[in-house]
Amino acid sequence: MVGGVGFTVDAGLLLLGIRFGFDPLIVRIASVAAAGLATWQINRHWTFSARRARGSKRAQAREGLRYGVVQSGGALLNYAVFALIVSLWGRSAEHAMVALVAGSSCGLLLNFLGAKFLVFRAPTA
Repeated sequence: MVGGVGFTVDAGLLLLGIRFGFDPLIVRIASVAAAGLATWQINRHWTFSARRARGSKRAQAREGLRYGVVQSGGALLNYAVFALIVSLWGRSAEHAMVALVAGSSCGLLLNFLGAKFLVFRAPTA
């Protein structure tokens, strides 16, 4: 579900940027970042709420940094697949959406597993 929200944020911003005449390769950088911020907040407060950092702002900042690093791996894979497809097929909104689905699918599993095992780790006894 969280991935669906992230995908919606990503796709919506990408389509909006394309509609306003921006290059999909540039707009996608911003849309992926916005989707990452949205999914971090949802994962913190819902999916992994029992495991999220509590207390100090420092602990929350470390969690956010871990999330950003882990998600960057998935985002890089996602963007690479997206960029390859857009570069080969064309920069229309239709091609960008096909590329978005393909890229997002490739990064999805990596992002979830990283969040589960590296960011929102089970509390240690």
